[in-house]
Amino acid sequence: MRSRRSWGVDMSSSYCNQLWAEPQVNFDGRLLGCCVNTWGTFGQNVFDVGLARALVDWKLEYAKQMLRGLAPPRDDIPCATCGIYVDRAKAAQWMQRPPMHGSTILRFLRRRGMGRFAVWLDNRFERQLTPVMRRLGLLSPG
Repeated sequence: MRSRRSWGVDMSSSYCNQLWAEPQVNFDGRLLGCCVNTWGTFGQNVFDVGLARALVDWKLEYAKQMLRGLAPPRDDIPCATCGIYVDRAKAAQWMQRPPMHGSTILRFLRRRGMGRFAVWLDNRFERQLTPVMRRLGLLSPG
């Protein structure tokens, strides 16, 4: 199997961002955090307690601190054994800040009634579309 660096694009930041922006839930309700994690869970089952309550679990919050370099790894946090986190920790390449909750483009398009199409666009083109939308005056600078 090739390493993620040999594919030409390092996607690890987008995987780790999922803890904030798109927390992954397994088909059985286990909160996995990201699409890479298949071996551990963050707290309570989403189907048992609801998504809002599951997302405030201390383990998920602790993992976010680990990814930002603000907390040491713990064996009971799935990220501690993830190759992406291990590489990040070795290189001290921490996440600089938590990403925004929901992207600017997604919020803009949803307000204009574009629903699932907005999600599709956002998932594929946010980095490319944001500067264009700012130049067109559709988004505020910053």
